[in-house]
Amino acid sequence: MILFDNRQIEYRMDLSMSTQASNEKSSEWKERELGALWKRDGKNQSYLTGKLNDKQVIVFENTNKRSEKAPDFIVYESREMQGQGQGQGAPASSTTEDSDGGDLL
Repeated sequence: MILFDNRQIEYRMDLSMSTQASNEKSSEWKERELGALWKRDGKNQSYLTGKLNDKQVIVFENTNKRSEKAPDFIVYESREMQGQGQGQGAPASSTTEDSDGGDLL
């Protein structure tokens, strides 16, 4: 016959409940997950690349930011660039310059 101290039983119950709560929280975050990004260092700037909603994307810092209302980063659908490999070329122009100070979206 094995006897357990009440403290051992309480600890095991707390541990079990804590593990269950942690798993539920992880499950909730997993359900809310849209994708994942990895930081890369390009020739001229750092950028993020990865998948969002099953689309390959590339994220650049908004270097044309002219007001606080302009976004800090811009997400583009990644496309194969001729001679450069996937997602390594920066876009030529962007609609996020916000030159008139108005809202972008």
